[in-house]
Order: sequence, then C-alpha cells, then structure tokens
Amino acid sequence: MREIRNEYFYLTRHDVDMISTCEFNRNIVKKHVKKIKAALLKDSKSFYVAIIVVMHDGKMVIIDGNHRFTAIKELWEEGNYLDSKGNEIELRVQCINEKVDAEKLMVQLNNTSLKWGVMDFIRFNSHRGNPS
Repeated sequence: MREIRNEYFYLTRHDVDMISTCEFNRNIVKKHVKKIKAALLKDSKSFYVAIIVVMHDGKMVIIDGNHRFTAIKELWEEGNYLDSKGNEIELRVQCINEKVDAEKLMVQLNNTSLKWGVMDFIRFNSHRGNPS
C-alpha cells in the first residue's frame, strides 16, 4: 500500500479490513449507531463527514468516527450497499500525518464538538424556507 498523508479518500466494503478502531476510545453506543444507520439509508450523500484515521503499524486506526464506521460496516455486513435514493453507501476517510499526537487529537475531537440546539435548527430551517 502506498503511503497516505493528509488526504481524503473513499473505501469500499472490500477495504474494511484496512481499518481498526482505537481500543482506548469511548465505547460504541448502539442507539447512536442505529440512528446513523437510519440516516445513511435515507440519504447517504447528506451524511458527508469523514472518519479521521492515523497510520499505525501499516493499518489505519480511527481517532474520530468510530460510530460512523461501525454504522457503515454494519450496513455493509447486512448487505445494504445503496441508500433509498440509489446512491452507494461509502466510507469517506481522512488520513492525517502520523507525526501529530494522535491520542491528544482524539481527545480534542471528541470534546470540542457542540451539538445544535433548538434555535439552531429553527434558524437553519427558516433560512431554507422550511417553516416546520
């Protein structure tokens, strides 16, 4: 495999063995995986966020996106390769330079996200012309 540095790419169900989860990241919450799977099946192209990996011992290790990865992997294992619109369900990956402190970055990424509140959704839908 060629060296991958700081780039985005897609993996298919045939490449899933190239990725492993980080053993000391948070535990997988099945309810959250189920929610992601439903969103992907509805419209996988609207779910565009890449998982973030670093290279370690020749394998890609996830530092952000364990739930997204698990959801996509489960869909593929269940034989779901297309969403309801006919789009292929793909795994978008960002591989970052392994010279960063991967553990520190993993903690940062998992602690700096801010979920939208009700007003954020209202503002968003109002902007799009959707009153509901």
